Amino acid sequence: MHHRNFALATATLVGLLNYSPAAFSAADSPPPDETGLSLGALTSELESMLVQKQFSQAYALAHKNLDAAEGEPDFDFLLGLAALEAGHTDEALFVFERLNASSPANLRYQFELARCHFLLGNFPQADALFAGLAKNDLPDDIHQTVKRYQRQIHRQSRWQKPSWSVSLAASAGYDTNTNTATDEDRIDVLDGQFTAVLSDEQQSLSSGYYRLAGTGRFMQPYSKNHQLELTLSGSKKDNAGTDKYDLDSVLSDLEYRYRYGKSQIFLGGHYQFYWLGREGLQSRWQGRTGLYYSPSSLWQHRVTISLNGRDNRLNDELDNWYPELSLETRTLVATVIASARLLAALDQDDEPLARDVYGGDLSLGYQWSEREQLQLMLQYRLSDYHQPQSDNSLFSPGEARTEHLSQISLKHNYHLWSVISLHAHYSYIRNHSTIQIYQYDRSLIEAGLSVSF
Repeated sequence: MHHRNFALATATLVGLLNYSPAAFSAADSPPPDETGLSLGALTSELESMLVQKQFSQAYALAHKNLDAAEGEPDFDFLLGLAALEAGHTDEALFVFERLNASSPANLRYQFELARCHFLLGNFPQADALFAGLAKNDLPDDIHQTVKRYQRQIHRQSRWQKPSWSVSLAASAGYDTNTNTATDEDRIDVLDGQFTAVLSDEQQSLSSGYYRLAGTGRFMQPYSKNHQLELTLSGSKKDNAGTDKYDLDSVLSDLEYRYRYGKSQIFLGGHYQFYWLGREGLQSRWQGRTGLYYSPSSLWQHRVTISLNGRDNRLNDELDNWYPELSLETRTLVATVIASARLLAALDQDDEPLARDVYGGDLSLGYQWSEREQLQLMLQYRLSDYHQPQSDNSLFSPGEARTEHLSQISLKHNYHLWSVISLHAHYSYIRNHSTIQIYQYDRSLIEAGLSVSF
């Protein structure tokens, strides 16, 4: 994978690192080169081309002057950088190996040599070099770049050998609406002819709770381009006030991936089962396929087409199946991670509760340090029900039902050690419906501890 988006950053790292090669200046009596430029003028021209992302032109100019300038550290550094960004990674590796051997204390040479190994798929060598760089006192943005490469190495290494991971979490919190019911105590019925007084059970119930969750993943590569991933997970939410609305679930997911260049084609599916109050509630299944495209380590895009179904054990009118299209993009810039997703799901059933869903998600994450992250998540869903309320319904008979669900969440993670982290989470949900009885608000506050290994 060739990370051209790093070109500008790496071209200007000379000034940022304070570990640059020798200054880009001419000697007192520089030798002329084949283009008639002095060494100082040549290096200045090459540096300018690299900053302007004219990588192929810089590579061609450097090659015209090999006989006259090769061996000069300033020139060799720019030659290697131009070769690296122009896609001649093998040649760049040779240049930076020579520079690093002659100046092993130069961290900039180490950085570019590590990049060469990374782009060539030599992950053990690249990881060792980046690990050595990370031990030095680097500027924060450069340190984050090194860490980003290390994370990429970890992900890419999964395509070379089997790997597994397990995460366990325990948390406690407070839920202001465990039964997702209205907070109104009176509801107009029969087009306002009467007012119904709701019982406590029909209104929102608040309760403290504890949650347990666990996830296990196993990834099996079959070649450098084929991979299979299995995920098993489960969660349990136990309310302190009543067991009637306790919610438990288990999930199994299997996905096959084929990697071609900067793209991955995936095919997979999952099955999930829910219990409400320790009684079977419903099952959900999904089959999916799509394309994952990563033009650089800074940008990742995903297109997913899925077929989904639900079998509700308590209400057959909630059974449905629907195709869904999802478009997602993700970017990582310095210490900020941002992602956005759009989706559309079209219900194929004609039950009274059949609905089409449209929506979007936005996530912004900020990493203060290696230990501490903050994430803001926004979600919106528009549910358009196929059929209006029946004429004999108590609540708004004959009226079309449309709902707007909005959610905002804020999550803070703090890593105590490499495998243990603390988290605090706040979420507010607002569901606005054209039918008053279906409107509700919900807030959750949660804190807990996670272990991952």
